[in-house]
Amino acid sequence: MFLSKIELPFSVTDIPTFSFDNCKALKELNIHQNIKTIGWDIFRNAENLEKFTVHPLNPNFSTEDDVLYDHEKSTLLKFPPAKEKITIPSTVKNIATSAFNTSKNLKEITIPETVEKINTWAFANCPLLTKITLLVKKPVYMSEAFQIGREKTFYVPKEAIEEYKKSNDMSWKNANYIGI
Repeated sequence: MFLSKIELPFSVTDIPTFSFDNCKALKELNIHQNIKTIGWDIFRNAENLEKFTVHPLNPNFSTEDDVLYDHEKSTLLKFPPAKEKITIPSTVKNIATSAFNTSKNLKEITIPETVEKINTWAFANCPLLTKITLLVKKPVYMSEAFQIGREKTFYVPKEAIEEYKKSNDMSWKNANYIGI
């Protein structure tokens, strides 16, 4: 029998990096009110994870559409790898390190114009991700957010295509663009 749902004891306040690495049967994680920190890439290869729930009294984290955010929803922390698409809320300014890493079912994402930074490996190991819509008019900081060597096509505002091509960030220079 494999673990499909986790309810952490109230004595646990921190979830370290790689805590649930390769928990392939895990479908849901409930985050109680005492959890203060969550490490990056805690669910690597947990490909059946469908949802996060956060206790309403937790002052550090929140969810929307089963996705894990900081309490203010300004940072997207972790996308459940079993999901196929997302339109990120306009409250988000930052996409955390490895937020979508190993989301092997992810096909489509829309990033709002409020996003200012996409962190390292945010979209690594997302083999089905083919539709990346960026509503941002100027290239945001992005350091190795996508797999190196993987050809990318971004859907961006037509008037922003040249701005993206002129960017000093190699991640933007080596991409293809379609105007929207």
